[in-house]
Amino acid sequence: MKALSPLDTLALLVVLALWSGNFVATKIGLNGIDVLFFCGWRFLIAGICGLPFLRMPGKNLSYLLIISLVLGTIHFAFLMYGIRGAGAGASTIVYQLNVLFGVILGILLFGEQFSYLRFTCILLAIAGLTVTLWQKAEFSVSLALVSVVIAAFIFAYAQIMVKKVKGMPGFTINTWVNLLAAPQMFLLSYIFEGNQWVAIAQIPLNSILALLYTSALSGVFAYGFWYYLLQKYPVGTVLPMTLIVPLNGVLLSVFLLGEVLTPELAFGGAMILLSVVGIYMHDQIKTLHFGRRPRK
Repeated sequence: MKALSPLDTLALLVVLALWSGNFVATKIGLNGIDVLFFCGWRFLIAGICGLPFLRMPGKNLSYLLIISLVLGTIHFAFLMYGIRGAGAGASTIVYQLNVLFGVILGILLFGEQFSYLRFTCILLAIAGLTVTLWQKAEFSVSLALVSVVIAAFIFAYAQIMVKKVKGMPGFTINTWVNLLAAPQMFLLSYIFEGNQWVAIAQIPLNSILALLYTSALSGVFAYGFWYYLLQKYPVGTVLPMTLIVPLNGVLLSVFLLGEVLTPELAFGGAMILLSVVGIYMHDQIKTLHFGRRPRK
């Protein structure tokens, strides 16, 4: 596995730090702005901030439009609805299933190694997800967290799409995705949420500051560095390092938002995170393959 250089390690730490506060900032922002309208502004502000990195897309334009629809519009719509309903702490844990989905997609689409360890991690993640989603008091499943699960799968699939973009820096990809996704979100907001522009002056200040954080800092710098790392290194090298994000995110949600870490969330979340650690370790140690014995 290709090791991160010192500068790229620093870039990854910046990404993780910004993403750690992103779920909390999003939860704060959504308290004063409707979901789709919030997303539209997030993409627009991020796109404007990224204009210095903009380059002509050439033959990549049609593919970037598809990525903006998948990674931008669809992914963020599910994610934001989930965060608003489930809370920042629960969402940031469940969202780490994108690592598991990435492994499954790698096995199904690219014939990557299917080992005992990976199989165990998949079962552990499924068990943890079941514990996390199940609401005993209501005898039902949290639909908000299901929305986050769907967003995690879309994010994992979109990473494969991003890696196929050739000859374009990460910040440029990110800018195009933001600029192309913004009008899509504003259109959906007008259709499903009504004319939000008439109430724009009534948006509270904390929601505006949260929007600036998620769009400029997380949306431009974090995603720009992320796309750069994703193109330079294997997905298995950088993706599992996002494990630090849910840990910090849960702590921030408890101390800043007063959210409660329930036993079900703590236990189920620990199982999910443990499965992610196991998947990361899979690329570090020698594993046994189904139907094969290790060579002596």
